[in-house]
Amino acid sequence: MGAAPENTATTEQARAELGAQLLDDYEARVSVRLPRHTRTAARVHKVQATAAFVVIPAWRRGAILARVDIRELITATGLIHQQMKGRELTVEVRLDALLEEELDARGWQLARPSSVDSGSWRRADTSSEPLSWPESA
Repeated sequence: MGAAPENTATTEQARAELGAQLLDDYEARVSVRLPRHTRTAARVHKVQATAAFVVIPAWRRGAILARVDIRELITATGLIHQQMKGRELTVEVRLDALLEEELDARGWQLARPSSVDSGSWRRADTSSEPLSWPESA
């Protein structure tokens, strides 16, 4: 019976050491994380009555659709439901998020054309006029 308290003390000491090691590992991982929020591209994949589902290629290689309250997108972009599907947007998200709930998406904006697009969009504003695509040659 005298050995039992010694084993208990050893087990508790081992647990404390393991806990300290895990804490050190966690702190090391946290210190090399990406900045809290990063502005990145997003594309509206599906639109429903109360939610839109967007693809964020920089997060999880675009393999997971993130759910967004449709009212948030309407307020931020000025678009209506019918104009949302397929629309290119930008958003600030936590790219180090493991789950959709951790993305903390904010700052939704319509994507602006870049010089790389070489004029593939004639307009990139929130007017009610449809976008003009370049003439096919």
